[in-house]
Amino acid sequence: MKASDREVSRQALSGILRLVKLGKMRSIYEGITPADDGAVHSFQNPAGTETTRFSHASTWLFEPGSYNLATLPKKTALLNPLFRVRNCIIPHRGRILGAADYAQAEARWCAYIAGDPVRIKIFEDGIDPYRWFVALLKWEDESRIDEVSKAERNSIGKVGVLSGQYKVGWKTLKNAVNADFELHGVSINAKTAKTMEAIWPTMMPRTVEYWAEVKHQVLSEGFTINPFGRKRIYFGRKDSASGREAVVREAIADDSQSANAMAVNRAIQKIYRLHDPELLRVLMNVHDEILFDFAQADLRKVVKTVKSVMEEPFEVNGRTFVIPAKVNVTSTNWGEMKEARG
Repeated sequence: MKASDREVSRQALSGILRLVKLGKMRSIYEGITPADDGAVHSFQNPAGTETTRFSHASTWLFEPGSYNLATLPKKTALLNPLFRVRNCIIPHRGRILGAADYAQAEARWCAYIAGDPVRIKIFEDGIDPYRWFVALLKWEDESRIDEVSKAERNSIGKVGVLSGQYKVGWKTLKNAVNADFELHGVSINAKTAKTMEAIWPTMMPRTVEYWAEVKHQVLSEGFTINPFGRKRIYFGRKDSASGREAVVREAIADDSQSANAMAVNRAIQKIYRLHDPELLRVLMNVHDEILFDFAQADLRKVVKTVKSVMEEPFEVNGRTFVIPAKVNVTSTNWGEMKEARG
């Protein structure tokens, strides 16, 4: 193929992809047209996923006025105003919109489930694990944590911890970091990705031992049990090396992901049972985030109440720990939330 033909092909493909993207955005904007009551409704199924996270869908009960609100772009919206669909979701008149979630929840669950003393100490000392990881990667010196940039922390650090703890390989780590280049301006090569992978057996050997324990459990028994006592049976194929490896990775991830989902579900139930609708109204759960609204005069009380419910302690492997909760609020729209202090 001539160079000129390649350029034409590239432009044609870019144009097609843009048209597909624009078509998708048009369907989203049309889909969030409010119902007669002024609200957009999203059907949630608490038994719709394997990890116990809620699944979302539109519902025939409201047509129009119903959409799968879990699919509204968030990361892409940071790059292009066209994708800021969450800005269209506003509080009810006279109300404040709030969202609460746990801080670094999956990383904390994995640390305590694995019983990794290095990772547990990081959390108990109040150290940011993502910056810690980047400092090790760049300088082999965790004391230089303050020199890690925000972009490195949010790209390399988050991928290194959240993907690395699930035993993914260096190619996956590399692709995951580079996929967000437009967002963070950070990319890595194969050598750096291999170093990221090597940090785990070197600095966190207990987590690597935990991977082996999960592998033995799921391949010999066919199930795992998370810290809440939830038993999950794995039906993936085990008659090939690649099939077995896929099942093991799924089981390693499920422990932390399902525990976090069940922690959020527990908080939703308690908040709803004790405080809805007198103090606040629970609206939905999306991506481990609890969305609710309340009267402006109750701001301080709501923040304090939600944090107190979510920050009840958990116990894993004989250790008691608390996962800090963050509450964001807005009087304008879902896309412009700011952290509130209780």
